[in-house]
Amino acid sequence: MSALLSRRSFLTQTAALAAAGIPFTVPAAASWSAEAFARTRSVTDAVLAHPFLQELASGTIAREKVLWYLAQNVIYLKGYGESLTRVEKRLTDAADRRLLTQWIKETAQTEVWMLELIEKLRDGRDITALTRVKPSTLFYVSWEAKATLDSSVGAAWAALLPCFTLYETVGKMIAANVAPGNPYQAWLSAYGDPAYSETVKKAVGLADRLAARETAENRARMTENYLTSCRLEWIFWDAAWRLKGWPF
Repeated sequence: MSALLSRRSFLTQTAALAAAGIPFTVPAAASWSAEAFARTRSVTDAVLAHPFLQELASGTIAREKVLWYLAQNVIYLKGYGESLTRVEKRLTDAADRRLLTQWIKETAQTEVWMLELIEKLRDGRDITALTRVKPSTLFYVSWEAKATLDSSVGAAWAALLPCFTLYETVGKMIAANVAPGNPYQAWLSAYGDPAYSETVKKAVGLADRLAARETAENRARMTENYLTSCRLEWIFWDAAWRLKGWPF
């Protein structure tokens, strides 16, 4: 998204795209990312339609669900940072490694910010039970760890990419629809930032560069890994909506 666009025009265009069901980012047709994004369009649509995100934007969501999500996201981010570190060590290009180094740092900063946000939102509540790892969180973190250990570097990165791309898509939807006076404004104000879109472009660009060096088999695995992680993003939001923990 061009930095020359005003905040108002940015949100207006985003809302129009969302209403029309048009993807926010459309890579070149020949790129791996274009194939992957087309493959996961139905998952993206399901994420955007999820009641957790719809009620988050309207400000009507239950506080416990928000705290559940934030607490589990802290756990997720710790694991995600470790997975980023594994990929960074496998990259051979110095510029690409610098990108990962920066994203590892930003992930750690986001983890700290989430903890601060939880303290502001919990309002004296005992959230000990919410901070224990839940099945969906363990599933997602373990899947990404496995992908970064036993996949090609391209397929490993593809498994981590939805944390960039879907978060951007969700952020744009929320920024375009957040209700005035939303009680979660402190959190949601970070969504829809055009600067983040530039970061996502770099992350997608890295995936396309890695895909160009992969075999046809590994390129196909990249798409499967990306699809799996997109599905796990939906599962993560859904678990927060349902407050889904261990059965006993």
